[in-house]
Amino acid sequence: MTQDESAGGSLLRHIQNIGGNPTLREFGMSTLTVLAALTLAWGIHYFFPLADLSLIFLMPVLYTGVRYGLWPSLYTVFIGLALYNFFFVTPLYSMDVIQAREIATLLFFIFVALITGNMAVRLKNQIRSLRLSARRNAQMHDFSRKLAAALAMEDILQETVTSIGVDLTLRTVILMPEPKNDQKLYIAAHHPGSGCNLNRTDWAAAEWAWKNGKSAGAGSDTLPAARWYFIPLKGPKGLVALLGVTALTIDADATEEEEFSMGAAQKRMLKSFCDQAALAIDRAKMAEDIEETRLLSEADKLRSSLLSSISHDLRTPLVSMMGSIRNLKELDESLPPPARQEVLNFVLHEGERLNRFIQNLLDMTQLGYGQLQPHKEWIDLRVLVDRALQRLEKEIATHRLEIPPEQGIAQLHVDPVMMEQVLVNIIDNASEYAPAGTRIRILSKIENKKAMLVIADEGPGIPDKDRVMIFDMFYRVRKAGADVAGTGLGLAICKGLVEAHGGEVHAAPGIDGKGVAVVITFPVSMARDRKEAV
Repeated sequence: MTQDESAGGSLLRHIQNIGGNPTLREFGMSTLTVLAALTLAWGIHYFFPLADLSLIFLMPVLYTGVRYGLWPSLYTVFIGLALYNFFFVTPLYSMDVIQAREIATLLFFIFVALITGNMAVRLKNQIRSLRLSARRNAQMHDFSRKLAAALAMEDILQETVTSIGVDLTLRTVILMPEPKNDQKLYIAAHHPGSGCNLNRTDWAAAEWAWKNGKSAGAGSDTLPAARWYFIPLKGPKGLVALLGVTALTIDADATEEEEFSMGAAQKRMLKSFCDQAALAIDRAKMAEDIEETRLLSEADKLRSSLLSSISHDLRTPLVSMMGSIRNLKELDESLPPPARQEVLNFVLHEGERLNRFIQNLLDMTQLGYGQLQPHKEWIDLRVLVDRALQRLEKEIATHRLEIPPEQGIAQLHVDPVMMEQVLVNIIDNASEYAPAGTRIRILSKIENKKAMLVIADEGPGIPDKDRVMIFDMFYRVRKAGADVAGTGLGLAICKGLVEAHGGEVHAAPGIDGKGVAVVITFPVSMARDRKEAV
């Protein structure tokens, strides 16, 4: 291609951009505006004779220039000139021009009409540019607002491909590195409903763009045979993802090389979208890293707390059992039967205590992974209480247990094993903190569409600031001058098991202001009173 041909093509494109592609309807409307101006000029000339009516024919030139562009404006100039010459220039009803003054008027009309038309076209283009700029600013504002509202990485990626695809009329895809291999890319999101079938050349362009941090693919200098154009998304800490775009007209299964190009305005808009998306993705990655660090810190803290808690509480009964068995072995012949029986009962008690500690740890682990699922059935509340008391026979031996004979709740629809464990943990906790000789009361009632089970003691009570925290793992309220045995998991497990049933548990001041009352509530549909049970 020669320089002249290139210049001629550039000039032609410039003229086409200014004038647009007029239609027959636009030329027809331009003709009607000239005829309207002719009618107006004829009426004015008939009622108010003027020296020069050519200015009236400038109005359709201005209107068509603003409304339809350059070519209809030029068309209006010549049509208006012809009609003005035919109807208002001597000799009338002829295209001849005799007087020099009329020739000057016609030349002036042509000059003014062309300038007016050109200015009108420029005004139209400026208005169009302002509207386009306003629309793009609104799109960017809306995109930024949606990214700011999106918190999860999936939401940010999907919003990015959707907004770019809709606003720029492009097919879009986002590629990100795999978690365990940052050199291998995968499709993290794509424009809904458009598909994203990348061929081998497309993947090669994407991998090159990722490794080099530069754009590649269709319309670029690197691997232009690809159908997709890949743009690196760079945040403050470096490359975070790749954005791939291509024309909507390219079929997902196409195998031929197809040209993809964008205008300067579209590229600027795309770059703005990419900058916003890169910042949002980088923000989401930072939030994920912070959350991962927090979880690791909590896991480490939990591990340390667990080891610290069980190192003593699990070792103590085991050492006691080993010491008792060693004494029993060494003094086998010399121990009278009552003493032997007492040693065996002590070993059995310590073994049961050790078993409860281990069961609590296992239950807490299963609760943490969501593996404990209640298998509900209707069971008498008194049966559950009796089972729990049998397991705690020695622990409650020094306390007075009170269970009103007429219980408000006759039956509960719960998992018997889980609910028994809840009662064991709460009653055991009450026996640990309440002084010997005090009462432990178990009450139940149905009111306000809730079934309530209350286990109350007459111990020192719980300070208000500790009342909510006692259901946290490893949290224990210390007795004054005493070290209470236990891992601090019992009440936390109770909370998890009760919530697995759809219930709630909390601590309240004890009955008559003494001690503490642990209140368990279930939906009324999970309980039957005595009349319903019968």
